[in-house]
Amino acid sequence: MDKFFFIINPKSGTAKDNASLEDFILKYFKDSQIHFTDYKGHAKELANQCVEDGFKNLAVVGGDGTINEVLSEIIDKDINLAVIPKGTGNGFARMMKIPLTPKKAIKSLKKWKPISCDIGKLNEDYFINIAGLGFDAFIAEKFNNLPSNLRKLGKIGYFQLALTEYLEYHHEEYQIEYYNDIGEKNIIDTRALMISFANGTQYGSDAEIAPEASINDGMLDMVVLPKHSLKNINSVGFMFIGSRNPVIKKSILKSKIIENPLKSIKLKKAKVLCKNEEDKILYHIDGEQRSANSLDIKVLPQAIKILKP
Repeated sequence: MDKFFFIINPKSGTAKDNASLEDFILKYFKDSQIHFTDYKGHAKELANQCVEDGFKNLAVVGGDGTINEVLSEIIDKDINLAVIPKGTGNGFARMMKIPLTPKKAIKSLKKWKPISCDIGKLNEDYFINIAGLGFDAFIAEKFNNLPSNLRKLGKIGYFQLALTEYLEYHHEEYQIEYYNDIGEKNIIDTRALMISFANGTQYGSDAEIAPEASINDGMLDMVVLPKHSLKNINSVGFMFIGSRNPVIKKSILKSKIIENPLKSIKLKKAKVLCKNEEDKILYHIDGEQRSANSLDIKVLPQAIKILKP
C-alpha cells in the first residue's frame, strides 16, 4: 500500500504545515500524487480524478467537511479512503482512533487495514459522520462564520457559542417518520432543540452525541433533544464536556435530574417535516450547512472502504 492519491485542504492548519507536509508525504510515499484544494467543491473534483486515474488508495488531509466532499465519488468504488486529520474538531478521525497530527497519521498509514463503512444519505447529500437539524445546525453555521482565530479554539469556542445562543434559540416543531431496526414504522411529533442522525459517535473534539453509534452496523442512530429544559443543559454538558471524561461522565449518569442524557434510536430511514410549512429546515451534513423543505434520510450499508489503524 505505497501508492496514494493525496488531497490536502490548505485552509486547515497553516501554510508552513502544508509545505513541510508535502515533503513528509513524499518521504514515505514516493510514487504518490499530492493535490491541494483551491476552492469549495475542489476535493470532489479531485476525488473523481483519483478514480479516473485508477488509484486504489485515496488519502484526504483536512477536516470532516473535506472528507464529506469526496464521498459521492467513491461510493461503491474499489478505493480505500484514509482520513488524515487536519481540521478543527476531527470528529470522525477521533472516533476511528487515528493519530490527530497529520505527520503521525501519515507515518503509520502503511499499517492501516481496510474495513467496510456505512454512509448516510440526506436528500441528495451524503455524510460519513453526523447530519443534524435544529440547534446544532444553527450553531455550526455561526461557528463556521467566525474568524479563523476563534474557530481554532475548537471545542471551547463551540461550547461558548452554544451557551451564548442557547436561551435565545427559536424551536421549530417537527414531525419525524422513521423505520426502526426491525422495520416498524413510527411517528414522533416534537418541538425539538435538535435532531441528529449519527453514523459516527461525535461531532469533534470528543463531543459525543451518539456513543453507541457504529459505522458498520447498517443503521443510523437518531438522537432527539426536546426544547429547553434542565435535562437538556445536562445533556449538552455531557456531550461537549463529559462524554469522554470518566469522572464527569459517572457524575452526570448518577444525577437524579436525568436517567440517560443521550438516548438514541436505531433506524434505517426517516423523513422529517417542519410543522410550519413556510419555514425551511436548516440542517448540516458533517458540519456543512444546507436547507430544504423536508428531509429524507437513509443509510447505505457498507458503501465505502475505509482504512483504520
